[in-house]
Amino acid sequence: AEYLQGIEFAAPSVPIVANEDAVAYPDGDGLRSSLVSHLVQPVRWAAGMLTIDSLKPSSLREVGPGTTLTGLAKRCLPDHEWVTK
Repeated sequence: AEYLQGIEFAAPSVPIVANEDAVAYPDGDGLRSSLVSHLVQPVRWAAGMLTIDSLKPSSLREVGPGTTLTGLAKRCLPDHEWVTK
């Protein structure tokens, strides 16, 4: 938490949904506190997927190696188009 105080967070171009509270953060300040909590809180995957669904995305993309998260997400939001790679 102390380290993050010295970092300036720019507002994201799209809301960032945090795994620890399933809240969509539209600004950099909210992300700072969420990152600290994220280290010690359980992941609320299904709730986060419902938050993403409420934002009405046109498509969803997994970033990173593999497609494990896409597979999990499809179980929560089967009617969405998922893009991998």
